[in-house]
Amino acid sequence: MATVELTKDNFEQTVNGNPIVIVDFSAPWCGPCRGFAPVFEKAADAHTDVVFAKVNTDEQQELAGAFGIRSIPTLMVFREKVIVFQQAGAQYGVNPSLLAAVASQESGFNPGAVSPAGAVGLMQFMPSTARGLGVNPLDPASSINGAAKYLSGLQNQFGSTALALAAYNAGPGAVSRYGGIPPYAETQNYVRAVTSKAEAYS
Repeated sequence: MATVELTKDNFEQTVNGNPIVIVDFSAPWCGPCRGFAPVFEKAADAHTDVVFAKVNTDEQQELAGAFGIRSIPTLMVFREKVIVFQQAGAQYGVNPSLLAAVASQESGFNPGAVSPAGAVGLMQFMPSTARGLGVNPLDPASSINGAAKYLSGLQNQFGSTALALAAYNAGPGAVSRYGGIPPYAETQNYVRAVTSKAEAYS
């Protein structure tokens, strides 16, 4: 599916009329934006059930200002008209596309999700982990920032993104115990799925 060009005139209609909308705020002069554009287009073609849209921040300054866009490219995800993801990785050195992929895999971008095991929110924190990070798991912004902080710590601890994802899913103890990705089908599938989505988003 081709990406949609968003303006202040069609923004509300697009976001309100589709369950999930992924928005790329960018500008033609921005080098990183030009590098991201073909990947964004490829992701749009691969995920036809999701609306991928672009905002030219030069032409739509009022729209960019309304969302507090301070740097580009910025990726933002709306689910049922609510912002559930905004680029949050810079502070902790985590690729924002990885955070978006985790949110997609964990909750389908649903900030109110609760798993059978008791994990809560957009990034599916267990209550004890959320408390340890000072995170409100039902607040999307707090959940995303907490996930960035947690993944950063796991990457530093285990030395790779794959092992950090395995620890996010199965717990750091399991990764330490097995000296790598645990031999759990769920965890191995999780690492593959999140990695694939992150590549599509990045």
